Amino acid sequence: MTAIAVRDTRPSRRLGMKILAAVLTIVCLVQLLIAFEEVRTVAALRAVQAGAPTERAGDWIGQAWSNLVRAVNPAPPVLAEPEDRLLTGRFVAATEGTGAPASVAFAGADIVLNGAETLETRPLRIAPGADAVSRDETFADAWNAAPDAQIELREVVAGEASPKLCGATAPSSLALLYRGQVVDLMLFRATPGAEAEPTVVCARWTLKAG
Repeated sequence: MTAIAVRDTRPSRRLGMKILAAVLTIVCLVQLLIAFEEVRTVAALRAVQAGAPTERAGDWIGQAWSNLVRAVNPAPPVLAEPEDRLLTGRFVAATEGTGAPASVAFAGADIVLNGAETLETRPLRIAPGADAVSRDETFADAWNAAPDAQIELREVVAGEASPKLCGATAPSSLALLYRGQVVDLMLFRATPGAEAEPTVVCARWTLKAG
């Protein structure tokens, strides 16, 4: 009698099922994201039909596509290096009634207010304009900027002499966006982000070269 060896194909079948399950998971995720963004796209198209400015509708569609691309292929944050060239120069308040100091001088990591008080800072990272300031807005919303605008985030090195710009305390961090001769600055009492309350922002200044 001759024994015939029977090859066990179960391991290869299990591997094939795992690969199929992984592919189906990715397909379902992409379909879910497309369905989610379709709502905003349809709203934009209806806005065009209703006579809304095409630039605004185009922004909605572009933002929806950007969100989909970032969700499928998220890009890692760009870290700000201490040796990166920092903003320098003297600026003044561009508008009245915002509580901005009469003069703001940027000297490396230091920010000197009215020639007296100094905010000592250090780099955190470069964030895109699409990043959330709070649950209510993004940097792009707050500053009418592009979703891919480069926002410089800095940590405030708190000390006894730090200016109390957030009520009775010093800010914990700040954000900067410079466009030509104009600098937008936002001070935070806590860490900004999608889960933060709108009150995380304790000051918004628009400065111009002076």
